[in-house]
Amino acid sequence: IAPLDALGKAAVSHQVVLTKADQVKASELAERIEAIEAALKKRPAAFPHVLPTSSRTGDGMAELRAAIARLKAERRV
Repeated sequence: IAPLDALGKAAVSHQVVLTKADQVKASELAERIEAIEAALKKRPAAFPHVLPTSSRTGDGMAELRAAIARLKAERRV
């Protein structure tokens, strides 16, 4: 949590990406995402949605790439 506090204090936008999402049950993953998103609502610099990913299955990778592309386009990097 300390790194997220530092990002918030510095007004640096950030988004939480969960890796290895394939290693937990779908119901447990949904509960974790719900809890994290509830906590993110208290952090104005955080994007409100969590991106669950799995490099093994490829789940969430397209969404992660799209989020990075949007950020690059917004920042013209």
